[in-house]
Amino acid sequence: MTDLPAFADQLVRTGLPRRLFEIARDEDLGERGDMSSLVSIASETVLMAQIGSRQAGVLAGLAFAQLLADAVAPGVVIEPVAKDGQRVSPGDVIGVVRGPVRSVLAVERPMLNLLGRLSGIATLTRQAVAQTEGTRAQVCDTRKTTPGLRVLEKYAVACGGGTSHRMGLHDAVMLKDNHLAAMRREGEPLASAIERAANDARTRFADVLQFVQIECDTLEQFSEVLKVRAGLVDMVLLDNMDCDTLRQAVAMRGDRAIGLEASGGITINTLAEVARTGIDRVSLGQLTTQATGLDFGLDHTATIPARAPEPPLNQWADALEAELGVGWKVAVVAQTASTQDAARKMASADHRLLVIAGEQTAGRGRLGRAWRDSRGCSLAMSIALAANGDTDDLLGIVGGLALCAAAHRLVPGYDESAWASVALRWPNDAVHVASGRKLGGVLVESANGVAVVGLGLNVGQLATLGDWPKAIAGRATSLAELGSTATRLDAATAVLDELARLLELPREELLKLARQANAMRGKRHAFTHNGKRHEGVVGVIDHDGAIELMLDDGRGLHLPAATTSLVHEG
Repeated sequence: MTDLPAFADQLVRTGLPRRLFEIARDEDLGERGDMSSLVSIASETVLMAQIGSRQAGVLAGLAFAQLLADAVAPGVVIEPVAKDGQRVSPGDVIGVVRGPVRSVLAVERPMLNLLGRLSGIATLTRQAVAQTEGTRAQVCDTRKTTPGLRVLEKYAVACGGGTSHRMGLHDAVMLKDNHLAAMRREGEPLASAIERAANDARTRFADVLQFVQIECDTLEQFSEVLKVRAGLVDMVLLDNMDCDTLRQAVAMRGDRAIGLEASGGITINTLAEVARTGIDRVSLGQLTTQATGLDFGLDHTATIPARAPEPPLNQWADALEAELGVGWKVAVVAQTASTQDAARKMASADHRLLVIAGEQTAGRGRLGRAWRDSRGCSLAMSIALAANGDTDDLLGIVGGLALCAAAHRLVPGYDESAWASVALRWPNDAVHVASGRKLGGVLVESANGVAVVGLGLNVGQLATLGDWPKAIAGRATSLAELGSTATRLDAATAVLDELARLLELPREELLKLARQANAMRGKRHAFTHNGKRHEGVVGVIDHDGAIELMLDDGRGLHLPAATTSLVHEG
């Protein structure tokens, strides 16, 4: 079976799905946008809706739904409930959509079209695969795909249990009848011409060549292929041969290491008999040319007026002091360049300190990154804590966990007991799992013998209102975009409560939670450490809070948080 997440990631990296989705955006929204929504819906209203299946079938395309949303209407978050390749029934919820209503409605039709088309292909492929049960034959797709949709349609075939053939003319050599007729020199035996071309292919395209395949219309041609030096031809395509002829070809092959693929005129109705001949693969253009789309719908569940009115800043201190209790000093400022700098100046071992700002104009994150909020939509606060000894080196992770846990409390429908919706992007970011967008981050420094923990959380930003700076648009999200009506004071209270709870836990329990909440485990990421780039598959968080990275050459690295930075692609 195909590793579907890895296959989807490979296709996304080509850039082709994104280009396709941008075309889908342009053909639907044009230059004016959705005129119906513009005249009927308030820009700040946030919608929560469910993607539901109306028919039974096999799901495909959900892996690309967020990429589609990012291209069509940034600010929409799609959270999968089901997985591609899974069977669905009428009434099944396969995903949840959250975001500004105008943006959700702009995404709705392209998204449903995508899911319907690809799931129809996956469903038909699953029916075809069932016909080959008990045989060695794999069901393969062809290049008979909708122009522009090939990578997605081939992914859909894989979701149905089929095998992806060559992606295009650029990744494999397949010599068909016209090639064979044109390349033979006068008097040259067919076997010699094939061997010459196969040698050239393996030399010229050694790094990228998937396979060399020869098309044969007759057993006489096939017998010529069998004369070619072993190892040069990987497969033979037996075109338009009846089952008796296919069985003869299987017998002629014997124990040679060469694959046999049947193609031409084969349908799902005749597939079972073809598969029983002993061939290895059957390719069907029907999978992508005759599939009927599955029906999906978007069902509205809740409409939330975003940016609930906040209490005035002069009331924040009393509320926060009541939350924190005795022994805390709380400083609420209307505007500051950086709460972190303010806390560093005010920090003292004599008391615990909280500095929180209505607006932060020059904040910073880890390794010199900026964290600014010119619209007053983010929670920006810093806490000065006395040294704890055993867990001081984990404060970044602890802060990230507190942000994640607070988000689960504040967003309707999120399970507080799990890390399924918001999780930790090592070492100290809170990210929305489905979209990979950043929700908040942590910066830990020291001053006057105490640790200063800066916490930032996106609370009220909405893409439809232009709240995101261009540099991070599409890479960040907010509680409001996820459907929460929490104010920044609500968010501060929740984060402080979760932080106090976590700081009471022993080191091993904190690390256990960090490993459970690790959104990066098993995924491919690139990091820079001491000026050098490392790329591989992320493993667990170790006892020192470092991340394990398995490189492509099999070596493992332990990357410490203090000197390691995640590489953000794109």
